[in-house]
Amino acid sequence: MELEQNIKIGLLKKGSLFFWLTFFLLKISFAQEIDFGKYASLLTPVSTYTIYKTDSKITIDGIAKETDWSKTERLSDFGDIRGNEWPEPFLQTDVKLLWDNENIYVFAKLEEPNLQGEMTKRDELLFNENVFEIFIDPDCDTHNYFEYEVNVLNTLFDLFLTRSYRDGGMALFTWDSPGFQSAVKTKGTINNSTDKDKSWTVEMKIPFADLRSADAVKIPQDKEIWKVNLMRVEWEGRNAADQKEYPDRVKTNYWTWSPQGLISMHYPERWGLVQFSEMKAAEGNVDFEVPVSEKLKKYLWWFFYKQKDYKKKVGKYAASLEEISVPEQIATEVSDGSKTSIQMWATPTQFTVELKHGDEILSLNETAKLKQRKNQK
Repeated sequence: MELEQNIKIGLLKKGSLFFWLTFFLLKISFAQEIDFGKYASLLTPVSTYTIYKTDSKITIDGIAKETDWSKTERLSDFGDIRGNEWPEPFLQTDVKLLWDNENIYVFAKLEEPNLQGEMTKRDELLFNENVFEIFIDPDCDTHNYFEYEVNVLNTLFDLFLTRSYRDGGMALFTWDSPGFQSAVKTKGTINNSTDKDKSWTVEMKIPFADLRSADAVKIPQDKEIWKVNLMRVEWEGRNAADQKEYPDRVKTNYWTWSPQGLISMHYPERWGLVQFSEMKAAEGNVDFEVPVSEKLKKYLWWFFYKQKDYKKKVGKYAASLEEISVPEQIATEVSDGSKTSIQMWATPTQFTVELKHGDEILSLNETAKLKQRKNQK
């Protein structure tokens, strides 16, 4: 405070009100509030869920008969993939998750008045008909993630992606998840439009041993967070073939647990947060406190989207923050007294942006590779 007063007095003694006002304006704009503008739908809060541990043997039969399933809370309601401002799903989707030291378990019940399915071969493009999907990024860096899809005929499509299609990633269709198991049960008749069906259920076992891109198997620790999202594709009409034949009468609905903000699941940064707990189901509740680092990441993604749009427009990445109207210091929603600064290194074809907040250091590059570490003071 004394230093600020001395500066102001010194400037006034020079008789320059202009210089004093310039200093004052620079001072109050030091940490700028961010208006996300057209990117706002991509930067909304994501859904969260605590997955509790089970010590029961889960039999994969499409029936949630084990006691731990009944003790486990379901995920929040699914909504339109684009966000809450879009129409709510007209069919209910209920999903629960459990885990043990070897697997993640998924149980989903999908309300469905007209059970339909035609694809029976593994790795057919199941999203061209009604299907249930789960996406998993174990280390939350948006690279090396996994996708599983199952239809009402219990056909599997499993996929490993080195990174998103958006970022030039390779989809490894030949990759198989050898330990994966699933089972489906139906209440109704499949491919019979003359009656009204009720629902179908799908139960999955996803081994941690299959969720790896290197030799080491990653077993979650207590309170560890992974990026996960789930989606239901619901065709009004049979499938994609109907849509091609009758484009004005067939609509595709994409319903997700955590809103993506656009019609694409391959924005892994938009997936929800699943926190693993060593606590058993129904033994108590573990509060989900979103880490400071997660709250800060959206500012990096805002920068990322602006850089990508800049390159589309001029053919190269911006060489400075000023070119894409990004301040060096920003005001964030994290009210812990720490300053938040942004620094960038860029060439016409590459960039890395780094965000610092207290002891948190987050970085992101043009391939959407996200890294985080603690500042070693």
